[in-house]
This record gives sequence, structure tokens and C-alpha cells, in this order.
Amino acid sequence: MRIQTFLLASALWAGPALAQAPIAPAPIAPAAPVTEKPSVLNAEGRLPICNGFQEVPPPIHPETKAPLLPPAGSGPVVYFMAVCFPTQGNVPLVEAQTYLYYMQSPDLLSMPSQNVWKPYNQAAEQTIIGDHKRLWATNFLDDLKIEALDFPFSNGVIGKVIVYQLEERQRIKNTIYNEGTKVIEQAKVEERLRDLGITIRLDSFVDQATEKRVANVIREMMVEKGYQDAKVEPYHEALPGGPKTVALKFKVTEGPKIKISNVDFIGNTVFSDGKIRGRMKTNKGGGFWIFPGSSVYQEDKFEEDAEMIVAYYRDRGYLQINVGEPNLKPIRDSKDGKERFMTLEIPISEGQRYKVDKFEFAGNDKVPADIMRPLFKMKSGDYYNEKQIREGFQKIQEIYGSGGHFEMTPYPEFKPEGDKVNVTIRINEGKQYYLPGQHDDARQRHPA
Repeated sequence: MRIQTFLLASALWAGPALAQAPIAPAPIAPAAPVTEKPSVLNAEGRLPICNGFQEVPPPIHPETKAPLLPPAGSGPVVYFMAVCFPTQGNVPLVEAQTYLYYMQSPDLLSMPSQNVWKPYNQAAEQTIIGDHKRLWATNFLDDLKIEALDFPFSNGVIGKVIVYQLEERQRIKNTIYNEGTKVIEQAKVEERLRDLGITIRLDSFVDQATEKRVANVIREMMVEKGYQDAKVEPYHEALPGGPKTVALKFKVTEGPKIKISNVDFIGNTVFSDGKIRGRMKTNKGGGFWIFPGSSVYQEDKFEEDAEMIVAYYRDRGYLQINVGEPNLKPIRDSKDGKERFMTLEIPISEGQRYKVDKFEFAGNDKVPADIMRPLFKMKSGDYYNEKQIREGFQKIQEIYGSGGHFEMTPYPEFKPEGDKVNVTIRINEGKQYYLPGQHDDARQRHPA
């Protein structure tokens, strides 16, 4: 009979196996044992197993050569056990003794020389099923099945030969991250992966989840270089050094390099495209109007560009300014197809421009508002200016810091009313710290 254990659905061990080996093939519960075709012994009375790599001999006395048999009329007995690697030339990557450590079926074996015969029954089957759970949870395997083959003794009793057929996961011997491109260097990818805490160790098992993360990192690096349409596909190349050893390679298909020829703002009425584009640092196209050009689009830098546009508007009273998601609009491809020139469209909602009505402080117990207000250089009737707020924050942090409130945190609150806004600087003064001896000096100057 055979127990197919490489596809398992039973909750008996599916949960633990998945928990310990999330990236290994998911096991499926064993069906009830099914009847095998009768085993065929060869001319020498041996049973070939493991795709012919091994043969099971009949039990005979080492000296008299007489057959050793269980009592006639007995039920099936556990006669022999083998661990095979038929898809690997029967050569394991992990020492076979390591697998035996996780198995309990050796305790089921009969000992013919001592006339000890152990039954193959339901309890034995459960032990074998438990072996599957333990072996699969090692995370060493891609495939596993267990067979119980019949070895007919000369007196008619059936001896069971338990064969564990294992296929190990591939192991990585070397890694290439930039196959198909010179845009990024192998060393640069390795440096980025180290910074992100992602590791693919040599001689480690193939891990599809990690490979996917690495592929995403490589694609992000290509995008940073202007290749928005780059594709990265990991694959394994078998190596001649041994079974199940592979080179892990990441094939990079570059696609055209994206270049920005023009930036078009949509929705702006207060400031011109040129004025806003001048506030951007990276994705602002190339050249000047009399010397047109293009620049590489860097998607990861757009957020910084958007922040600079927002700051420009808020420094001029536009508190509700919003920069939307950019859109790339194709213009043309270069003749060789290696470059694609685009217009970068950026939606903008400018909103109302606000003048300051009330300018107040809250939460300030240590420093009076009259001392802080002049530091912001903002008064009623002025257009709101966020730059002045930032500069005022720096000055009051110095005041609070001199008094030991190093964790003081200020932030503005706004209450718009029409075209005016009430601004409240809310202060979280935090804990007051003293230098050694400073607290005692303060108590002497201000006794209770």
C-alpha cells in the first residue's frame, strides 16, 4: 500500500507545517492507504526500491544462510525502511542521518536475527504519518511521499518495506542581480540589500518570498534611474556541481528610459507653470525655453518636489494648497526605442489665500505669549507665511531649551473664517531637565 504524503490537507499537521515553512510547498493531508499492485521480486529474491538504486534482500541467518521468517499466519510486519532521493540521483544535500533524527519509524522495525517481528498496523501507520509532519516541518523539502511496499516471505507472510522518497529544495551557490543590464551594478544591489536587512546567503535554500522582495528592490533601483517600465524576473539555473544546486539570477528587462521634456501644471491660476517648476528640485524637465532638453524622471523624488511646491504656496498664504498624483503623458520614443520622452502632468488645487486675523498661543505656562509673539514676525492683517512660523519655532525652542525644556514641541492650529484665519501656536512644553547641581541651586534661590 502507499501513503501519498506530498499533498496534504489534514489539520493534523497542515497548520504546524505551514507555520514553520511558509515558503515551502504547502502539504496536503494523506488519503487513506490504498492497495498497491503486488511487489515484484527479482531473480535473486530481492525487491528493487528507490528507482533501482537499492535492493531489499530476504532475511537470512548470517552464518547458516537459513531463511529467517515470522510465524506462519502472522499479519503484516514492518521489515525494512529506506530513505531515498530518486530525483537527485539518490545523493542528498543534507546528510541522511539528519532526516533520520526526525523519524520515529526506525523504532517500528522488526529484528529477524532476534526473532522479533513488529506488526504493521494502524498505530504503525500513524507513526509514519507523524514522520511526514516532522520531515516536512524541517523546511528542507520540495516534495515527499512515503510508500509501504509488500515483500512476500516464503511462508506467505507479508513484510512491509517503508520507503521515504524525498526531494530536497534547491540550494543557491551563487547569485547575479543584474543580468541583462549595465544600469545598476552588482555591488550596488548588494549594498542596498544590506541596508534593507535582506540577505540571500550562499548555500541556502531557495526562498521565493525573499526572491520576490529582492526583485522589487532591483526594480525600484531601475525606476530611480528612469526605467519606469523595467521588469525583474528571478530564475534558477542548474549548476553542474551537484544535484539541486542552482545559480539564482535576476533577469532585468530595461524598457525605455523615461525622460521629462515638459512639466505641465493643471489647475494653477495664481502662479505660472515656470514659477512653480522653478521650485522643484528634480523632476522639472531639462534645459531652458531657448535651449530645450529633457531630464530623467525619478519617481521616488516626486514627493520631495511636491513638498517644495506646497511650501512655496503656504509661504504666501495658501493654506489649502494640494498637489495631486502626477501623470506621465507620452510624447515620442527615440529612434532606437531606448528613450521615451514624456510630459509630466501635475494637478494642483490652490485654494483660498488667507490673511491672519488672530495670532494666539496655548499651552505655554513657562514663557508668556508677549515674549514669543514678536519672534514670529506675523501680525493681524498679514498674509499667512509658513516660513515665518518655522523661523519662530526655532527661536522659541531656543528659549525653552535654555530653561531645560529640551522636549518642547510647538505646532500650529488653524481656524479659517472666510478669507481670514485664526492661528494658534499650541505648545507642549514637556518635562523640564536640570543639569547636575542646577536643581539644588534653584531651590536655594526660591525656597518653599
